[in-house]
Amino acid sequence: MNPRDERRFWRNVRRGPGCWEWTARCNNHGYGKFSINRVGHYAHRVAWEIVNGPIPQGLCVLHHCDNPKCVNPAHLFIGTRADNTRDMMDKGRHRLVVLHGEDHGCHKLTEVEVHEIRQRYARGGISQATLAREYSVTQAQISNIVKRHNWANI
Repeated sequence: MNPRDERRFWRNVRRGPGCWEWTARCNNHGYGKFSINRVGHYAHRVAWEIVNGPIPQGLCVLHHCDNPKCVNPAHLFIGTRADNTRDMMDKGRHRLVVLHGEDHGCHKLTEVEVHEIRQRYARGGISQATLAREYSVTQAQISNIVKRHNWANI
């Protein structure tokens, strides 16, 4: 990773007194995603490598804090897949649950805002681009909301 990528990475982090939360794109389980040379990486793994160097092949980066958005290197540790599974079981996180809507760790909108967007767009007179600017999301996100590809549960 070059210094420009590293600066770009840290611009997407909100440092708190405990967890440092990833503020950009996440997967459905709330883990941050960061692209380097058009290749996606988990943000917590990138944070580990920036501070500690390469992750040994076959090992995982685990969270002491159980916050998938956290990229605070002090909250991260290296372990095997077995360690990761044992940690998950010990902490009661062994059920696979795909989070949606406001339960998703990286949601940008509330259910109320999604209803507003759909109503305002249905009435006409406002573009998806304008709605995207107003709600600080992309036009593609507005399109997916209007077409019920995203937030289909409401």
